[in-house]
Amino acid sequence: MSSPDDIRNKAAQVRANANSSENKKAKTIQVIGGLFVLTLVVGLIGAGVYVKSQSGQNSIIPEEVTEYNSAAQLPTGVTAQGGYGVPVGKQDPSAPKAELYEDFQCPACGFLEKANGENIIAAAVKGDINLTLHPMIFLDRNFPQSQLASLRATMAFGCAVDAGKTAEYHAGIFAMQPSKEGDGFSDQQLLDLAKNVGIKDDAITTFETCLTSNKYKGWAQNSQLHAQDRGVQGTPTFYLNEKQIESAILVDPTGFAGVVAEARK
Repeated sequence: MSSPDDIRNKAAQVRANANSSENKKAKTIQVIGGLFVLTLVVGLIGAGVYVKSQSGQNSIIPEEVTEYNSAAQLPTGVTAQGGYGVPVGKQDPSAPKAELYEDFQCPACGFLEKANGENIIAAAVKGDINLTLHPMIFLDRNFPQSQLASLRATMAFGCAVDAGKTAEYHAGIFAMQPSKEGDGFSDQQLLDLAKNVGIKDDAITTFETCLTSNKYKGWAQNSQLHAQDRGVQGTPTFYLNEKQIESAILVDPTGFAGVVAEARK
C-alpha cells in the first residue's frame, strides 16, 4: 500500500470533485459481500444494499469532513502511518499483511463476524496474519435516524481498545446489531457492552468518560477518510498482502484458512 502521504496527495484531486458526487455515491453504495450473502442466504440481511432512509424528526445528518484532523486523539496502538487502523494480535511484521474495513452498522459485516470473525481474530492472535481493523462511519449518512450510531460505536470501540478489550468489544458490537438496519445503538447499549466484556471498576468510569466526551470523534473521522482515500467502496473489504479477498472466501472458514496459508508461503 502507498504511504499515507502518497494517499493524501492522490486524494487531493479526488476531493476537488467530491462535493457533487459523494452524496450520490452514498445513496447507492453497496455492501461488498451483500450480493454474496443474498445468494447464499436469501433474505438473511435483506437487500444488502445501502439505501438512504427517510429522515425523521430525531435524525442527525453527519457533518461533512474532507480533511484529516492532525490533532485528533488516537486509541492505543493506532497511528496515522497505519491508516488510523486498530492493530490486533501479535503484529508480526513477517506475517502477511491483513486489513479489514467495516462499518459497525453494516449487516454484511455482522454476517462476516458471525460466520468467520473468530477465525480472523484467532489468525491475528496466533501471528498467522498481521491484522489491522479499519472502522468506517459512512452509514451514518445513509441512516440519519440512527443518530450517528456508526460514529458513536466507533468511538466506543476506541475506548474499549484503550481498556484492552479490542477483540471482545469488536465482536460484541456486531452481536448486538438491531434486526432492522439503521436502528443503530444507544449510548446505554454501548456502555452496557463495555461492562459485559469485562471493563469494570475504574476502567469503566474511564470508558464512560471517554465515550461521552467524544474523545475519539476525530479519530473515527480520520479512519473514514483513510478508507475513502484508499478507494474502499463498501464493507466489509478485506485485503491480504494488498490483494482484495472475495467475500465468498472471506466468510468461509476453510477458504479463508486456505488464502492465509498461501500468503504465508
